[in-house]
Amino acid sequence: MKSGNRSNALLVELLIVVMFFMLSATMLLQVFAKARSQSDRAGIITHALLDAQNVAERLSASQEPEQALKGMGFTQEERMQVLYGDSSTDDVPAGFARTQETRIRNRETVWVLPGEEYDTEVAFDREALAAGSMLRQEVRIVKNGERLITLPVSQYAEVQP
Repeated sequence: MKSGNRSNALLVELLIVVMFFMLSATMLLQVFAKARSQSDRAGIITHALLDAQNVAERLSASQEPEQALKGMGFTQEERMQVLYGDSSTDDVPAGFARTQETRIRNRETVWVLPGEEYDTEVAFDREALAAGSMLRQEVRIVKNGERLITLPVSQYAEVQP
């Protein structure tokens, strides 16, 4: 009778050890899956930053930024920046209406280059100054509506006498 109790105790101990290792393995798989997801996101952000830098460099070197964007495959869209109540601004496609709380701040022209993993956007703002004009551009990398990267680009053009 005593040997039967010992073998049952041994089986219970083995069962507990196996369950412990299964639980540990499950937790490790979750940790590795999360690490891989973060690594993939970091890789996407790195590639996106390189793409944004390339676009920004081409824009700063170009005399006609619109032509440079067309040459890179960008398409032009009209958008309105709006303010919902007292919240922050969002880019909303032209013609989009939410509620009566919506107040239009300004219309902007956005150049968009859709990609497989993220979209590249470029917004322009021209300001006339006494001695010339300032062209401010903003290169944005957007994934699923979330801005990953924003790079400012500015060009000053003097008025020719």
